[in-house]
Amino acid sequence: MEENPLVVVLGGGELGSAVAAYLWQDGLAVGIALDGVESHLRRPICFAEAQLLGNKQIGEATAQLISPEHLEAVPQATLSEQYRQAIGNMILDRQIPVWNAQDTLEMFPELEISVLIKTLPHFSFAVSREWARLTIGFLPHHRPGEDCHLAVETRMNYLMGEVALTDPPERPTHDLKFFRKNFATIPAPLEGVFVTYKEIGEAIHRNEPIGTINEIEIRSPYEGQIWGMLHSGRFVKPHQELALIFEGMGGNLYANFGFEHRAVAGAVLMEVLRFLKQD
Repeated sequence: MEENPLVVVLGGGELGSAVAAYLWQDGLAVGIALDGVESHLRRPICFAEAQLLGNKQIGEATAQLISPEHLEAVPQATLSEQYRQAIGNMILDRQIPVWNAQDTLEMFPELEISVLIKTLPHFSFAVSREWARLTIGFLPHHRPGEDCHLAVETRMNYLMGEVALTDPPERPTHDLKFFRKNFATIPAPLEGVFVTYKEIGEAIHRNEPIGTINEIEIRSPYEGQIWGMLHSGRFVKPHQELALIFEGMGGNLYANFGFEHRAVAGAVLMEVLRFLKQD
């Protein structure tokens, strides 16, 4: 096993952040490469927020955006060497480095990635499984043996968290007998600038406005607790999701990873450790 092998999580959404947090907690050298500008509703548990805020803390882990200043701190070096140094310095400081994958596409092989984990359903660029010695994908979006070496089941059925080395048969996305999804999303009815009246964690009542688009009030057809909300001031397109509503009793769980995040992240951690031990 090589010293301090680099694991890169591609995508900073809910699952990607849970995976990165689990790897970080186990002491692994992990970084997050974002697919352009990522915007996720459940911002409290998404490391992609570092892209907007500069850094994002979830639990004890802090993700830090690689800035031009970090790169300029390594003068007279190639861009790939600057990124390697910036990533390495943040990892030594027990931080999770975050950067835009599109800025490093041509140099991905030069980053010397041991494990690449594809966490988003789709990417705006082609992702080669040869960018790392082990590439892990998520079912049903990625195919083991084709665009990844193995894949972890992410659908909410009784096999969630299972690892597949070959493309499995079709499975239900949501097993109603064992899993209930008490969530609803509020889409944008028109395009324009979204301005919110509410905050994540607040209660929402049926027909209560959550905000405006071009000064037109957008009202909630649901009652519950806001678990996710688009940033105020963002331009939105029709049907884009504005808010995630939990139709149940309120609490502080909106700021924590759920059982589905832990099942998937735990499976990924086990596979990464197994691979690095054998490597």
